[in-house]
Amino acid sequence: MRRSADWLGHALGEYEHFYNEHRAHQALDQAAPRRAVPIPIAEPARIIDLNIR
Repeated sequence: MRRSADWLGHALGEYEHFYNEHRAHQALDQAAPRRAVPIPIAEPARIIDLNIR
C-alpha cells in the first residue's frame, strides 16, 4: 500500500507542476502561482517596446 501512496504523491506533484507552473491565473493578477507579480511600469519613458495589436 505504501508504494501506491508514493506513486499517487508523485503523480499529483507532476499534475500540479504541469497545470500550475506556467499558466496565468486571474486570482493572482495574471501571474503564475510560484512567480512574483511583476512591478508595473508607471513612467512612460521606461517603456521600451509596447506591442499592442
